[in-house]
Amino acid sequence: MGHNNYMKCVEKNRDLIYKVYPNKYESMEKLREEIPFEKFKALEEEGLELSAFADIANMTQECDFNKILSQAAEGTGLAFVVFTEAIVQFPFPPLWAV
Repeated sequence: MGHNNYMKCVEKNRDLIYKVYPNKYESMEKLREEIPFEKFKALEEEGLELSAFADIANMTQECDFNKILSQAAEGTGLAFVVFTEAIVQFPFPPLWAV
């Protein structure tokens, strides 16, 4: 759950780049090729205001994995979230989920 929320956050920020700079990339797939996940995270960590995407620096969400995970895993749902995340890490998760 936390991992999915984190990936959604990152994708939302990349989608914002595509919307604000429509002439820079032919498609969203092209943007993903030119700015892979690792490169995008490095840009965010350095600060988008210092990059070629300074115009969107104040519009993006902060995608901090630990912060998102702690927000998703509160209260009685914590055990379910942790269990689910653990099962997903095993090889062939559907086998272990039974």
